[in-house]
Amino acid sequence: MRRIVILVIFYCFDTLWSLEALSQYATGPIEVEARKWSRDKRRNIVYSDWMPFRTQTVAGLPFRLLADSLTSVTGAWQGLRFRATGFFRTEVRDGRHWMVDPEGYAFLAAALNSVRKESSPQQKRSYAEKFGDELAWMSSVRDLMDRSGLNMLGSWSDTAVIRRFNRRYPERAIPYSTQLTRPS
Repeated sequence: MRRIVILVIFYCFDTLWSLEALSQYATGPIEVEARKWSRDKRRNIVYSDWMPFRTQTVAGLPFRLLADSLTSVTGAWQGLRFRATGFFRTEVRDGRHWMVDPEGYAFLAAALNSVRKESSPQQKRSYAEKFGDELAWMSSVRDLMDRSGLNMLGSWSDTAVIRRFNRRYPERAIPYSTQLTRPS
Protein backbone atom coordinates (compact mmCIF):
# COMPACT_ATOMS: atom_id res chain seq x y z
CA MET A 1 0.00 0.00 0.00
CA ARG A 2 1.34 3.45 -0.89
CA ARG A 3 1.45 6.42 1.44
CA ILE A 4 -0.40 9.28 -0.20
CA VAL A 5 -1.81 12.70 0.58
CA ILE A 6 -5.33 12.74 2.03
CA LEU A 7 -7.92 15.43 1.31
CA VAL A 8 -10.91 16.05 3.56
CA ILE A 9 -14.14 17.74 2.54
CA PHE A 10 -15.54 19.77 5.43
CA TYR A 11 -19.03 20.88 6.44
CA CYS A 12 -20.51 18.32 4.06
CA PHE A 13 -18.91 14.94 4.58
CA ASP A 14 -16.45 13.32 6.91
CA THR A 15 -15.11 11.10 4.13
CA LEU A 16 -11.41 11.04 3.25
CA TRP A 17 -10.39 11.28 -0.39
CA SER A 18 -6.97 10.69 -1.89
CA LEU A 19 -5.24 12.81 -4.52
CA GLU A 20 -3.87 9.76 -6.27
CA ALA A 21 -7.30 8.16 -6.57
CA LEU A 22 -8.85 11.45 -7.67
CA SER A 23 -6.32 11.75 -10.47
CA GLN A 24 -7.22 8.25 -11.66
CA TYR A 25 -10.98 8.87 -11.29
CA ALA A 26 -11.54 5.74 -9.21
CA THR A 27 -15.24 5.25 -8.62
CA GLY A 28 -15.41 2.75 -5.77
CA PRO A 29 -14.17 2.62 -2.21
CA ILE A 30 -10.39 2.44 -1.90
CA GLU A 31 -7.97 1.90 0.95
CA VAL A 32 -5.13 4.33 1.65
CA GLU A 33 -2.66 4.90 4.45
CA ALA A 34 -2.63 8.09 6.47
CA ARG A 35 -1.40 9.39 9.81
CA LYS A 36 -3.55 11.09 12.42
CA TRP A 37 -2.17 14.11 14.22
CA SER A 38 -2.73 15.39 17.72
CA ARG A 39 -0.98 17.68 20.18
CA ASP A 40 1.17 16.63 23.09
CA LYS A 41 1.20 18.29 26.54
CA ARG A 42 3.43 21.08 25.20
CA ARG A 43 1.03 21.68 22.27
CA ASN A 44 3.51 20.25 19.74
CA ILE A 45 1.99 18.35 16.84
CA VAL A 46 2.67 14.61 16.97
CA TYR A 47 1.72 12.04 14.34
CA SER A 48 0.52 8.47 14.71
CA ASP A 49 2.05 5.63 12.76
CA TRP A 50 0.76 5.10 9.22
CA MET A 51 -2.53 3.21 9.30
CA PRO A 52 -5.09 2.06 6.73
CA PHE A 53 -8.27 4.06 6.07
CA ARG A 54 -11.14 3.08 3.81
CA THR A 55 -12.01 6.10 1.68
CA GLN A 56 -14.20 7.29 -1.18
CA THR A 57 -13.20 9.48 -4.10
CA VAL A 58 -15.06 12.53 -5.35
CA ALA A 59 -15.68 10.75 -8.65
CA GLY A 60 -17.46 7.98 -6.75
CA LEU A 61 -20.12 10.21 -5.24
CA PRO A 62 -23.57 9.16 -6.46
CA PHE A 63 -24.75 12.80 -6.72
CA ARG A 64 -23.69 16.41 -7.29
CA LEU A 65 -23.84 18.70 -4.28
CA LEU A 66 -25.92 21.47 -5.92
CA ALA A 67 -27.55 21.55 -9.34
CA ASP A 68 -25.91 24.06 -11.71
CA SER A 69 -29.26 25.80 -12.21
CA LEU A 70 -29.38 26.69 -8.49
CA THR A 71 -25.91 28.17 -8.19
CA SER A 72 -24.28 31.52 -8.92
CA VAL A 73 -20.96 32.05 -10.70
CA THR A 74 -19.11 31.25 -7.45
CA GLY A 75 -21.22 28.18 -6.75
CA ALA A 76 -23.35 29.92 -4.12
CA TRP A 77 -27.01 29.02 -3.57
CA GLN A 78 -29.35 31.45 -5.35
CA GLY A 79 -32.28 30.63 -3.06
CA LEU A 80 -31.29 33.28 -0.50
CA ARG A 81 -30.27 36.79 -1.51
CA PHE A 82 -28.32 39.48 0.37
CA ARG A 83 -26.88 42.83 -0.73
CA ALA A 84 -24.14 42.40 -3.35
CA THR A 85 -20.85 44.02 -2.26
CA GLY A 86 -18.28 42.49 -4.60
CA PHE A 87 -16.62 40.65 -1.68
CA PHE A 88 -17.08 37.42 0.25
CA ARG A 89 -18.27 38.15 3.76
CA THR A 90 -20.49 36.93 6.60
CA GLU A 91 -23.86 38.41 7.47
CA VAL A 92 -26.45 37.74 10.16
CA ARG A 93 -30.07 37.28 9.15
CA ASP A 94 -32.76 36.20 11.62
CA GLY A 95 -30.08 35.35 14.18
CA ARG A 96 -28.18 33.01 11.81
CA HIS A 97 -24.73 33.70 10.39
CA TRP A 98 -24.36 33.19 6.64
CA MET A 99 -21.42 33.28 4.29
CA VAL A 100 -22.31 35.53 1.36
CA ASP A 101 -20.63 35.56 -2.05
CA PRO A 102 -19.70 38.78 -3.92
CA GLU A 103 -22.98 38.69 -5.87
CA GLY A 104 -25.00 38.59 -2.63
CA TYR A 105 -26.03 34.91 -2.64
CA ALA A 106 -25.88 32.57 0.36
CA PHE A 107 -22.63 30.68 0.05
CA LEU A 108 -22.96 27.12 1.31
CA ALA A 109 -19.40 25.83 1.46
CA ALA A 110 -18.85 22.48 -0.20
CA ALA A 111 -15.09 22.46 0.09
CA LEU A 112 -12.02 20.30 -0.11
CA ASN A 113 -9.55 20.78 2.74
CA SER A 114 -5.77 20.46 2.60
CA VAL A 115 -5.35 20.75 -1.17
CA ARG A 116 -1.60 21.08 -1.45
CA LYS A 117 1.37 19.37 -3.01
CA GLU A 118 3.58 17.36 -0.73
CA SER A 119 7.34 17.37 -0.94
CA SER A 120 8.64 13.82 -1.09
CA PRO A 121 10.84 13.09 -4.13
CA GLN A 122 8.26 10.62 -5.52
CA GLN A 123 5.42 13.12 -5.13
CA LYS A 124 7.44 15.86 -6.83
CA ARG A 125 8.18 13.53 -9.78
CA SER A 126 4.52 12.45 -10.01
CA TYR A 127 3.26 16.04 -10.06
CA ALA A 128 5.85 17.09 -12.64
CA GLU A 129 4.95 14.15 -14.91
CA LYS A 130 1.19 14.55 -14.60
CA PHE A 131 0.77 18.34 -14.50
CA GLY A 132 4.02 20.04 -15.50
CA ASP A 133 3.48 23.09 -13.30
CA GLU A 134 1.42 24.34 -10.36
CA LEU A 135 -1.13 26.25 -12.44
CA ALA A 136 -1.91 23.16 -14.53
CA TRP A 137 -2.33 21.21 -11.28
CA MET A 138 -4.69 23.85 -9.84
CA SER A 139 -6.62 23.89 -13.13
CA SER A 140 -7.20 20.14 -12.76
CA VAL A 141 -8.36 20.74 -9.17
CA ARG A 142 -10.82 23.35 -10.50
CA ASP A 143 -12.07 20.88 -13.14
CA LEU A 144 -12.64 18.27 -10.42
CA MET A 145 -14.52 20.82 -8.31
CA ASP A 146 -16.75 21.78 -11.24
CA ARG A 147 -17.58 18.14 -12.07
CA SER A 148 -18.35 17.37 -8.43
CA GLY A 149 -20.35 20.43 -7.39
CA LEU A 150 -17.66 21.66 -4.99
CA ASN A 151 -17.29 25.43 -4.66
CA MET A 152 -14.26 26.27 -2.53
CA LEU A 153 -10.99 25.09 -1.03
CA GLY A 154 -10.60 25.06 2.72
CA SER A 155 -8.06 25.28 5.47
CA TRP A 156 -4.50 24.08 4.98
CA SER A 157 -4.71 24.37 1.19
CA ASP A 158 -1.85 25.93 -0.79
CA THR A 159 -3.15 29.51 -0.81
CA ALA A 160 -0.09 30.85 -2.66
CA VAL A 161 -0.82 28.60 -5.66
CA ILE A 162 -4.56 29.30 -5.43
CA ARG A 163 -3.89 33.08 -5.52
CA ARG A 164 -1.55 32.73 -8.53
CA PHE A 165 -4.18 30.62 -10.30
CA ASN A 166 -6.92 33.17 -9.48
CA ARG A 167 -4.83 36.08 -10.82
CA ARG A 168 -3.99 34.18 -14.02
CA TYR A 169 -7.51 32.78 -14.58
CA PRO A 170 -10.00 35.19 -12.94
CA GLU A 171 -12.91 33.66 -14.86
CA ARG A 172 -12.19 30.33 -13.09
CA ALA A 173 -11.16 31.80 -9.72
CA ILE A 174 -11.40 29.42 -6.77
CA PRO A 175 -12.84 30.74 -3.50
CA TYR A 176 -10.81 29.59 -0.50
CA SER A 177 -10.61 30.05 3.24
CA THR A 178 -7.74 29.74 5.64
CA GLN A 179 -9.95 28.76 8.58
CA LEU A 180 -13.67 28.99 9.31
CA THR A 181 -15.67 28.29 12.41
CA ARG A 182 -18.95 26.49 12.03
CA PRO A 183 -21.87 28.90 11.39
CA SER A 184 -24.61 28.95 14.06
